Amino acid sequence: MDPHDSPSQEPSPIRQVSKRKVLTIDLDEEITSIFERIQKLNTEDVFLLVPERAVLLQSVVNLNILKRKVSELNRTLSIITSDPIGIKLALKAGVPVFDQMSPTVTPGEKKNEFHSEEILAPIEALSNEVDEDEPERLIERKLSIFDIVQKAKKQRNFSIDSIRKFLSSSSKDSALFKEPSRFAVGAPSRKTLGTLVVASLSILFVISYIALPGATVIITPQSDVIEQGINVTLANVNRYGTNPNLDSEHTVAYYPLDITLQKTLDYTATGEIFNGTNATGTATFINERSTPWTLVAFTRIQTEDGLVFRTQSPVTVPSATSAGFGSATATVIADDVDAYERVIGQRGNIEASSFFLPALREESRQLLYARSSAPMTGGSTVVTLKITQDDLDASAELMKKILKDAVVEEPEKAVAQQNQLNGTSLKLLNLSDAIQMQEPVVDVPTNLVEAIQDQFQVSGTLKVSGVVYNSEDLFTILKEELEHRKSPEKLLIKVDEDSISHEIFSFNEIPGQIKMTSKIKGIEAYAIDPSDEHGAQLIKKIKEHIAGKTITEAEDYVQNLEEVNKVEISSWPVWAPTIPTVFENIEVEVDEEWLRGMTEEETAS
Repeated sequence: MDPHDSPSQEPSPIRQVSKRKVLTIDLDEEITSIFERIQKLNTEDVFLLVPERAVLLQSVVNLNILKRKVSELNRTLSIITSDPIGIKLALKAGVPVFDQMSPTVTPGEKKNEFHSEEILAPIEALSNEVDEDEPERLIERKLSIFDIVQKAKKQRNFSIDSIRKFLSSSSKDSALFKEPSRFAVGAPSRKTLGTLVVASLSILFVISYIALPGATVIITPQSDVIEQGINVTLANVNRYGTNPNLDSEHTVAYYPLDITLQKTLDYTATGEIFNGTNATGTATFINERSTPWTLVAFTRIQTEDGLVFRTQSPVTVPSATSAGFGSATATVIADDVDAYERVIGQRGNIEASSFFLPALREESRQLLYARSSAPMTGGSTVVTLKITQDDLDASAELMKKILKDAVVEEPEKAVAQQNQLNGTSLKLLNLSDAIQMQEPVVDVPTNLVEAIQDQFQVSGTLKVSGVVYNSEDLFTILKEELEHRKSPEKLLIKVDEDSISHEIFSFNEIPGQIKMTSKIKGIEAYAIDPSDEHGAQLIKKIKEHIAGKTITEAEDYVQNLEEVNKVEISSWPVWAPTIPTVFENIEVEVDEEWLRGMTEEETAS
């Protein structure tokens, strides 16, 4: 029976619901938190009091999930809200919706406070509404625009001549009754113009202050270093081709590298023939022992820096007595070389000094020593170099070291030249297991022993084999794995190619295959990008919570978010005390300087 057929029928009474629980939902509360709170209830009917723009009412998926989970608990779910969009989504999800509740339940009450026997008003249907004042269908023919215009023309049949006559008569009548004007409009004064300008600017300022405020939130996202490692198989291109198809998930072709290092060296002879003169002087020997001390001819005395002098004849130093230490003076002459086999020559011309006797034991050196009270003089240096056997042996060892030090440097130079010529991106696998070398071959001129010359030349060769792979192919694989490693709510803003490291765990156990673990590092940061789903949600959350707050309150809120490392908020006009309440006037951006720095580092690497 149609409701309109019984206009006298009384409206249905508002349904009264008993034994229910009303939970107040926060604006940004997630469905997981809501469901946990529902689980703790022991009632069959659950009512959720949801504010406008709440996260729960932003997605029909959220409502479907929550409804299904509540039904699994054998309970019914209803929603109380005035949010028009939320009402539509709830009805679409099949969740009963009420648009009001009794005054005894207010949004400010505690979340888990129990309410019973309140009266809820069911919301009116959003479609197929029945209006008691439904309009009736008209039986008259509808008038077209053409009909209306024609009708107006008939009622008002004006012609050009009639209009001209009317205007002419009106002007003549007005001229007859016209009186001289008693008022004259002059130019406005400067004071009046100034007042008008000030008033206009004031009005413009008020309009700008009310209608055009804006705020920009510049965020430095929280970032973290992440690392990803994978197992990679390098396959010999001569055996498996440039696109190897192996059982390994990640395979890259490699190219064997064989080169011969050649080096030459000019070695300076260290043998010396002394042709200069030796310094000479007088030294006083002091004996603190109670018995005399006899020294043979050519007894050595030495300074702290290694200069050696010798007595030229035997010396007897008297014993110490109650009157003092025994002493004796002798002439000393410097040796050709010092204690370190270096020519003394003019270095022997020293001022008054102290000497010890190197041939004595340590305890005896405290009892017998020498001093000079005047400088040593007469020393000069004239040296001729010669080649010794020690020079030949030392030059051969030095050449071997030079060849081994070049084992990595020279192959890398060869690979760089090949990349430049062919436009490739090959890279040497710089690991000890991957670089093999033979014993160096050194050519030393052994016939130059005792030859009087300053230098001689040494040459050497070393054969080296290594592994070269396509660095771009491996980097692409590692970068993709790093993308999978990052958190879903974050963006990979930097991949550090220089951080790539390798560790071989199988070298040619299967011919032509090198199995290794490769690692790479990167930096991930929370998304602050409206084109990203998580970034859009974060930006929306920030705008909802800071709208209408002071700059300080807004900065404190944003700074405490786990997604934010640093925040700076600027407003327009600059003296605006609060954030605008219009979301469209709030801009949330990433710090461009920080982002540029990350991008430049990645580009440089």
